Amino acid sequence: MIFFCVLIVLVFVAQIAEFFIPPLDWMSNAHVYITPVLVFYGAMALPLPLMLVLVFWAGFLLDALTAQVIGGRVEISFGSSILLYAVLAGIMHGLHFGPVARPIPDAFVPTRLHCFFT
Repeated sequence: MIFFCVLIVLVFVAQIAEFFIPPLDWMSNAHVYITPVLVFYGAMALPLPLMLVLVFWAGFLLDALTAQVIGGRVEISFGSSILLYAVLAGIMHGLHFGPVARPIPDAFVPTRLHCFFT
């Protein structure tokens, strides 16, 4: 639970810090985004309910900080970042949609042949 709270605080700090990091000239003025790295790390390390809370928090912050109201209309609907983070983090978390949830076979299981290839 402490790890989850640390990730929540780090996502908040990273979201604010991204506004102060200048674009990189040598990468055609690309911006550095730290928050997706933290969210996807949490997707791999946290259980599903905590991962969904982290995704909601990161998406809510992104939508709240970057909402653009033009002529009384919101340009991108509020919650689209939450949905995008949820889909991508769900894939990284290893959700299996279907009638039978089958685990992905581990490609790094040591076998007897492993000693010949190292």
